[in-house]
Amino acid sequence: MSPTKFVCKHFGVCGGCRFQDLEYPEQLERKQKFLGSLFSPLKNSPKILPIIPSPKIYFYRNKMEFSFAQEASELVCGLHSRLNKRKVIDVEECFLFSENVPLVLEKVKDLLRKERLSSYSTFSHRGFLRYLVLRESKTKNDFMVNIVTTSEGSLDKEAFKSALISLRLKDNKRITSLVWTISDKLSDAVVPEKFEVFYGQDYLEEEIKGFKFRIPAFSFFQVNPFILEVFFEFIKTHLKGNKENSALDLFSGVGSLSLLLAKEFSFVWAIEQDELAIKTSLVNASLNNINNVSFLNSDVKKALFLNLNLWKERIFLVFINPPRAGLSKKIIKRIKTIAPKRIIYSSCNPKSFIVDLQSFLDSYRIRLIQPFDFFPHTPHIEVLALLERR
Repeated sequence: MSPTKFVCKHFGVCGGCRFQDLEYPEQLERKQKFLGSLFSPLKNSPKILPIIPSPKIYFYRNKMEFSFAQEASELVCGLHSRLNKRKVIDVEECFLFSENVPLVLEKVKDLLRKERLSSYSTFSHRGFLRYLVLRESKTKNDFMVNIVTTSEGSLDKEAFKSALISLRLKDNKRITSLVWTISDKLSDAVVPEKFEVFYGQDYLEEEIKGFKFRIPAFSFFQVNPFILEVFFEFIKTHLKGNKENSALDLFSGVGSLSLLLAKEFSFVWAIEQDELAIKTSLVNASLNNINNVSFLNSDVKKALFLNLNLWKERIFLVFINPPRAGLSKKIIKRIKTIAPKRIIYSSCNPKSFIVDLQSFLDSYRIRLIQPFDFFPHTPHIEVLALLERR
């Protein structure tokens, strides 16, 4: 389905998506042109392959973070305004995330308004309610509700549980997890200082290309499982014939790519700083009967330094999927010292991606650049590069 006009009632005022009023092919064309202009200043600018579209362009996200605020003396819960980032639009639907948004948001807001609970102010740094983080499995029936507050109040967990677990959600979804997170940090990001699962399981499940993944409340996982299947298949086609070789997965999260690599390589080392993600990776490896991955709970820069002699010229492939800021100079230097024959670098930030790529070009040539539309109706895009050692 490609719209001839926007379908969401909040489009234009909500900052959640900017391209919804464009036909989907035009969205892809704009992203392709943006990447072309970004790469054109490069010497011997590589050809960028046509962007691979998302198999699904509505209700594709498996996670959405809504903010609480006080607007005109009423508690609202939604997304920030497109024109005024300090203003929160009271959202009633979200076509990026789930058909269940109207029902869940209405129930949560009704309950919290009756309790007369205050929202957190980013100006005074006072108040109780901060965020409502929803996660919905796209391949299972799981639905997780995570309410994030400060420590300045108390949540009636029984009332919350009673109101939500009886909801009849669409597409056979059901509330499988209720989480209360406390965060007093000044950061706008959700930084959990304490959390409690007061109903159900402490994870969400997805199944991608035959792999089963458990995803805890705060662990990173790609938000679009539909194109992740395509992404996995694309990477797999470029890994064949490496059963005798070893690979290294940097910023490995809950182990999604590590497990894919484990099927194609004799051994894989995976590095992730988040302790909970490492514990989940071990569970995911067990769920999938994979035992040829070593998960290292470490800062990537430190792990590369400590294992430099072990890995130098013994690693065939390094897979990199860093945070939006990209790689530090020391990490790039240590990867080049290890000297893998191939590097696959994937990023959701093309600007940091192109800066990092240029730092590899004295030792590596770009074999291909492949964009993926992980984020329909938004300007964002995932870009993958395959590099080969000169």
